[in-house]
Amino acid sequence: MSYVLRANTEGIISEFLLSKDSETTLVLLDGLPSNVSCKRDVMQKLLQIWVSSVAPRYKWTWESEWIFLDHNPADDIKMIISTIREWEFIDLYNHIPYKLPHKKIIIVWVSFGWIVALDCLKDLWINDKCILFSPLCDVVKFSHDLMEIRDFVKEWFWRAYNFSLKDWDDMVNGNLFETDYSVIREKSDKISLVYDEDDKSILASDLLKFCEETNIMNIKKLNWYGHLSYSKWDDNIYDIISKII
Repeated sequence: MSYVLRANTEGIISEFLLSKDSETTLVLLDGLPSNVSCKRDVMQKLLQIWVSSVAPRYKWTWESEWIFLDHNPADDIKMIISTIREWEFIDLYNHIPYKLPHKKIIIVWVSFGWIVALDCLKDLWINDKCILFSPLCDVVKFSHDLMEIRDFVKEWFWRAYNFSLKDWDDMVNGNLFETDYSVIREKSDKISLVYDEDDKSILASDLLKFCEETNIMNIKKLNWYGHLSYSKWDDNIYDIISKII
């Protein structure tokens, strides 16, 4: 087993694993709340299929600095993608710089991660792709669920997520993120969506309607998993990823 490395990119803490035999890096975006240790397991499995990966943590979540949601977290992800393309990650333990492969960057969006990184679609390069797992496709529509998540995070993850109630309300009311379907339609050939018919959090009917409205054609249906968080990933999921990339 390889050791997961850590870097600090302008206050954004990321964990990463480098496959020397890969030209591809997967950027693993968080759901809400996130399971840090679970993504480490995912990164180890991705390494077995010869794929490098990086898991950034939004500002201020877990060890990352600043305040969560006082700005669009998509800006954090753009910074990480720029680092992959143009610079290096310097490991916090041994201070050695590592250059991740960037011929192809695959952004993996799980649940809340879809809304966060929607702006990144505009910046995709010719070889880049996106994989959506149970994406939260409309913040306003799921406002009630997000308010329940807010209370849950405040009670149980208060040391991991530093945010104001006002900033959270701005997100829920649609003032923080822009859902620009025209951009999604333009990039629809680069997007793959994986959903589960038994997901009780984000209904299959809503996702299929979303795909119809945005011209997303590469769709994979699963059963029995429920909501496709990183903790649910198994060999079947990794096989799907390997075929997409």
